[in-house]
Amino acid sequence: MLGKFFPDAMRAFIDIIPAGIVIFDQEGKVVFSNNEASRIAGGGTIKNIYAHDGGYTIHWPDGSLCTPDELPVIRALKSGCAVKNAELIMRFENGEERIVLVSSNPIMDENNTVEGAIAIFQDITARKNDEQKLIESERTIKSLMDGIKETMLLMDKNGTVLVANRTGAGRLGLTRDKLIGTSIYGHFSPKVAELRKEKIEEVVSSGKPVCFEDYRDGFSFNNDFFPVFDSPGKVSKVAVFSQDITNRKKIEEALRESEERFRSIFENAATGISLTALDGHYLMVNDSLCNIMGYTKEELGNMSFSDATIPCDSDKDSECAQKLIDGRVKNFQMEKRYRHKNGNIIWVLVNVSLVRDSRGNPFYYIGQVQDITLRKKAEEELKRAKNHAEKLASTDYLTGILNRRAFIDRFSEELSRAERDKSSISLILADMDDFKSINDSFGHQVGDLALQKFAKCLSGICRPYDFIGRHGGEGNVDLLIRYADKAMYMAKANGRNKVCVI
Repeated sequence: MLGKFFPDAMRAFIDIIPAGIVIFDQEGKVVFSNNEASRIAGGGTIKNIYAHDGGYTIHWPDGSLCTPDELPVIRALKSGCAVKNAELIMRFENGEERIVLVSSNPIMDENNTVEGAIAIFQDITARKNDEQKLIESERTIKSLMDGIKETMLLMDKNGTVLVANRTGAGRLGLTRDKLIGTSIYGHFSPKVAELRKEKIEEVVSSGKPVCFEDYRDGFSFNNDFFPVFDSPGKVSKVAVFSQDITNRKKIEEALRESEERFRSIFENAATGISLTALDGHYLMVNDSLCNIMGYTKEELGNMSFSDATIPCDSDKDSECAQKLIDGRVKNFQMEKRYRHKNGNIIWVLVNVSLVRDSRGNPFYYIGQVQDITLRKKAEEELKRAKNHAEKLASTDYLTGILNRRAFIDRFSEELSRAERDKSSISLILADMDDFKSINDSFGHQVGDLALQKFAKCLSGICRPYDFIGRHGGEGNVDLLIRYADKAMYMAKANGRNKVCVI
């Protein structure tokens, strides 16, 4: 029967065609199959319309079984009409699947009666797998694009949108389907559209990316236009990535203003301010600190704070700095001494805090320095004045020894101590014989001089823990003094220049 349909030469030609060809008689039996048909069918001999030696079943793309009557060749035999491009799945017993594209034409005799059919089928498994991979890839890319919160567009050289993500379409107030196929220029104001056109033309002509920022409708955008080349190496499309940087711009502006405020405060502060590395070296200083210490900014930049600190104050610095690093204190304040560039000692009040980085690690110190030299001098002067005033308040103006009030206070303390310790205490009352005659004969100035000399003599013979004072008036201690006074007059009555004890 095969010879009836094809001569031997034609048969040899069909056998090398890279498509499966099977010829069926009027009853649907296989009368010829070429090599490619056998390969597609699993390598066995095709015996009938539905099976071969290896065994397989035929299914529709949705997985349902294809019955014999539904096969393209049977439909062609029964209807006498061609059946084209039917997609079927051959499922083998070993689990392998092959996807084939089948077309079948009836073979008519001279009376126009169906006497057979020819089926041509192609193994499109690899192509379908590639198509599926492409679909999955496109789906993945689409999901990725939609997950990105930046505008992503692909346009041809004329600005027609070919691909768009959800963000890009949404920013223009459109769905993706309504945006694709339209001109990008029609979605912007004339000024913005003209800028976009210029940038696209620049990318096409130069073949290089173009980046720029613009501001529209109250928002700031950073735009990147990239060339997409075709196989000959010419720019055929332009990829656009546009990022909304409005918040970043606001943050940058706020940061710039904050830095300007900090720099203004830093540079114009009357207080000395420094940023200091953890090893103590100055990173940044203001003019006020330079004025306090007498060094230029360049000189301080090559110094550490310990270089100008009086050595006995350095240990205190290190101890306080370690407390900051350990987190035991947030800041510390101390008075310390610096050596001015001219060699003078200056007193300063230092307030130091620690700045940490985003991970909480120590970064640098901020120090505020006030020159308190004048205050310290004033305090010293006040202290001396206070001591002097206290001395004046307790000293007899003429003789320089304790006055009556100071003497009684001191004697009261010593008396209380003696009573507490059950010890004894001695009180000596000394008087200058015939002192009145000195005043009367030589005047009060000479008498005052005599008193001063007398007080000096008494002070010279006192031990370090003895004390001497000029007495007069009355008080709680006067009882003892009256006894001493009585003894003194007894000495005078008995010829003077002697000591009497009662």
